[in-house]
Amino acid sequence: MLGLFFPLLLSSILLSILMLVASVRTTNGTDVFCHALYQSSSVRCIDAEGYDWPDYPDARTFYVNLLLGVISSWLSTVGCFLSFLVLILRCFSGVDRPTEPHRRPLVSGPQCLPSTSVCSMSSPKSEPLLDEQKAGSSSASYDTQ
Repeated sequence: MLGLFFPLLLSSILLSILMLVASVRTTNGTDVFCHALYQSSSVRCIDAEGYDWPDYPDARTFYVNLLLGVISSWLSTVGCFLSFLVLILRCFSGVDRPTEPHRRPLVSGPQCLPSTSVCSMSSPKSEPLLDEQKAGSSSASYDTQ
């Protein structure tokens, strides 16, 4: 059963690892940027929020945007790992195993033989029909046990 899921498991773990690397790099990049800003101007990132940047008029909320990027990357990483975990559980729990083809669900109602018009009201595991019942008239006869 593992053979059917192997490509999916491989791609899922690869995506999860790539998301982890991207999240670490995003967090590290934000920290490096804020440290460089502090080194150059002695202003922390959170204190620079709301500062008017002459070359970037829409950058007033840059620190909130940086934090949202970091948080969303980590949430995506956690989601990928949870998806991978669910895939592993499905793979080893046997939820997706096919049912046995020779077992049919019990059917209520008359059971008719395909070659004759003789029907029985009993379950599919009933006794075989007698020769007299097989040779019955053209109308269907019912066995009421």
